Amino acid sequence: MIPEKEINAPGMLNAVFTAKASEPGGDESITQNDLINMPPYPVFVGINLPGLKGKSRMLFTDAENEVKLVTLDEKGKPVRSGS
Repeated sequence: MIPEKEINAPGMLNAVFTAKASEPGGDESITQNDLINMPPYPVFVGINLPGLKGKSRMLFTDAENEVKLVTLDEKGKPVRSGS
């Protein structure tokens, strides 16, 4: 489920739906349902920068730095590039 309006979210969203019914006699019923992990995007990209581990937290310009990328669908399953 992808929201109709554009959402600028950094990752998965949590949604809470509340329904309220009022009776003519004044009684009210309220129900809440949680929808966990509502994805704002169909595909997510993860980046692994090797120099950002440990204490150094830097990339050296005089060395090769291997950057790893991964793409996942809204369920966390890998997505092949080009699809």
